[in-house]
Amino acid sequence: MTKADIQLTQPTSPGLIRQLFGDWAAVGKFLSVAIQFGLLVLVVRQFQLENQAFYDKIMPLAFGGFLIHYFLPQRYRLFFFVVLSVVGIYAALGFPNSLWLIGIGLLLIGICHLPAPFAVRLALLIGSAVVLVLIRINQIKVSWAGAVLPILASMFMFRLMIYLYDLKHQKAKFSFQHTLAYFFMLPNLVFPLFPVVDYSTFCRTYYDSDRHQIYQKGINLMLLGIIQLMLYRYLYYYWTIAPEDVRSLSNLAQFIAVNYLLILWLVGLFTLVVGMLHLFGFNLPKPMQRFFLAPNFTEYWRQANVYWKDFVQKVFFYPIYFKLRKSDATTRLLIAMVIVFICTWFFHAYQWFWIRGSFLLTAPDISYWTLLGVCVISNAVYESKHGRQRTLGQTALTFSELAMRALRATGLFIVIGVLWSLWTSSSMAEWFSLWSNASPTLDEVLKLIAGLLLTFAAFLVAMFLFERTPQPATTKSETVPFFRSAAMAGALIIFLFLLGKPIVLSQLKGRTLEVLRDLQTARLNRQEAELLTRGYYENLNAANQFNSKLWELEMKKPDNWPTLRETPAGRATGDFLRDEIVPSARIVFHGAPLSTNRWGMRDKEYEKKKPDNTYRIVLLGASISFGSGVADNETFEWILEERLNKASNGGKYANYEILNFSAPGYSPLQELVVFENKVLDFAPDALFYMASPREDISSARHLMAAARNGVAIPYDYLQEIVQKAKINAKITEAEAMKRFDLSEELLAWLYPRFAEICRQHNILPVYIYTPVLQKVENDPVKEARFMGFAREAGFKIIDISDAYENHDTDLLRVAEWDWHPNAEGHRLLADRLYKALRDNQEILGLALK
Repeated sequence: MTKADIQLTQPTSPGLIRQLFGDWAAVGKFLSVAIQFGLLVLVVRQFQLENQAFYDKIMPLAFGGFLIHYFLPQRYRLFFFVVLSVVGIYAALGFPNSLWLIGIGLLLIGICHLPAPFAVRLALLIGSAVVLVLIRINQIKVSWAGAVLPILASMFMFRLMIYLYDLKHQKAKFSFQHTLAYFFMLPNLVFPLFPVVDYSTFCRTYYDSDRHQIYQKGINLMLLGIIQLMLYRYLYYYWTIAPEDVRSLSNLAQFIAVNYLLILWLVGLFTLVVGMLHLFGFNLPKPMQRFFLAPNFTEYWRQANVYWKDFVQKVFFYPIYFKLRKSDATTRLLIAMVIVFICTWFFHAYQWFWIRGSFLLTAPDISYWTLLGVCVISNAVYESKHGRQRTLGQTALTFSELAMRALRATGLFIVIGVLWSLWTSSSMAEWFSLWSNASPTLDEVLKLIAGLLLTFAAFLVAMFLFERTPQPATTKSETVPFFRSAAMAGALIIFLFLLGKPIVLSQLKGRTLEVLRDLQTARLNRQEAELLTRGYYENLNAANQFNSKLWELEMKKPDNWPTLRETPAGRATGDFLRDEIVPSARIVFHGAPLSTNRWGMRDKEYEKKKPDNTYRIVLLGASISFGSGVADNETFEWILEERLNKASNGGKYANYEILNFSAPGYSPLQELVVFENKVLDFAPDALFYMASPREDISSARHLMAAARNGVAIPYDYLQEIVQKAKINAKITEAEAMKRFDLSEELLAWLYPRFAEICRQHNILPVYIYTPVLQKVENDPVKEARFMGFAREAGFKIIDISDAYENHDTDLLRVAEWDWHPNAEGHRLLADRLYKALRDNQEILGLALK
């Protein structure tokens, strides 16, 4: 045995343990935190929580950074956190964008420290903000604006106010490291919505108690945030309903309650990122307290977003309140709080501007903040005169006191839920229409009463439990023993980790398995999948504010992602067709070259007269068939035509042509108009009708929009539907869709009309059911029903809905915010469709090798 081998077999020196950890207990604490953190990284990845940059880059980076950070002397830890944050910015944004973000950020920080009067520095910051505003609205065009400005604004728009205030009033110690750590916090770069962290609190709480307790508190907060995000996901997938689906009192109650509970996304997000900061020594308070249990408006305001409340209180409320010292207390309170709520409304709209590039100025938004402000201010004035009620966790409450608090909390939950439904409505008319169909029948009233009693019981149980478990400890002497806290959190983390493993999932069946698999996938629910399509094709932005996955996607969508109508390749027609493709256009559309032929098709040039020995197919569909986001020669139609011609077996047909008449956003009703007025002139042999899972909804929505806009309806049957439903320009979109409760009836009329025209012109009708990348829309029951309608009408059926099976659909979409198939997705569609055509060539009259 060599000397080196002998050294390797010797036990670790106790001196090294003391140097690295201090004692053996610290070894156990480090391993406990490290294992919990590592498992949390895996859990976030398994359940794909939040965006891919977070679970693929930032979480692993934070974990690796923590392992190094732990062993550094404390004087180096803050600097290391700054370096880690810069690395994270580079990992998430790339070199050019990260350079712009850091450079502009350092410039803004430098302005704060100029040796000039406060008014001069403030003026320079405002001037800088004006320049950035001009960039955001594309008055000054730069390539990095869409990627950099939303994150830059989330880091600086509120923190600069706090930082400048603290500089002026000397509220906290200042160091270059603290400043950089404050502005460039690691988790912030992938979350445009981020807690408004106070600078003095950020500095004061840095390692202000035992570091292992801080780390474990961070683990607990991250775990809590993950659970809240998973609860949000469950509600979002299974319980949300669209405004047009509100047709009864129980529907309305569900809409209001669930719509408000979706705030769990924001609560979970804030809790998760604040917990991560604890792993680097920042012992910040929990951002949102038990606001669901608040018994009145002022308690709700204090607890719903502690950081925001502290921000407006520090920067606006107290300065205004004390400047009005000559007025009586009630007047001072009233004026200061009115200004606080005006600022709150303005800054939320300001935040929306930086994220989306447009200022949020709507009647529902203004009404929400006005009504909430009136309620909170009235409650505050009442408390100033009559005293403030005690909160949970103080002297023990009797059962009657608990019941009364639970009753008030239930009432407040209902009121805030109603206000929240107003805030997230696209218009006042849409909000009022929610109530018009809430039929107060006896059965519905009884259901509502039962629901209210269950809600009250739930609040009562929660009050009782939280009365026995007060708010988290605030002093060292009150902290929960480390290993007890770690054991409870660790057991739950292991449970979540195992819950996402295939070996566990394989033992489950039915609904439980379906739910768990859904919780592991970040996707849109049915309602917002529909909104996403409408948003792209009809230029509607109905995404709920701050509580939906669609809103997250909208945040990421760049400004230069127009609809086809907003480009030279599309134009409005002003009739039932709504829009059409411009002939002989050449543009770049969603990052890919797009060209159209002289007939207004996205395709090669074809003669109107069919050549001899040619089998001509016309393709009708919407954006997938059109090929949004891929180049001309990457569409499945182009690939399929080439493969058919290579496989031609001679005989009757020496050549195959596929004429692509598809257009983005077209419903089957528009495709029928195109078929009758454009396609028949090309004398096709076959019609490839590319069906999708939203055939019914898109048809009903297009008919509804035409009726509301006063457009002439070209078919008698459709005119009768509109007249029967009494659709006109005065009713809201949601109300119109409630009256159009016959989407499938449209298909039952539409498919036979297509088939009859085909019979009259000796065209073979082929119904091809295609998949979409959004999991929520692939409904086997609906697929079978639609194909049944088409089969009865006389279509030949080809089902290629399995084209994406065994493939990661996230890798097949054009962009994170755009669910159209990319080039690889189109190749898979072409392969699957070609195989289906070969298998059915005798039925279809083809001659392939």
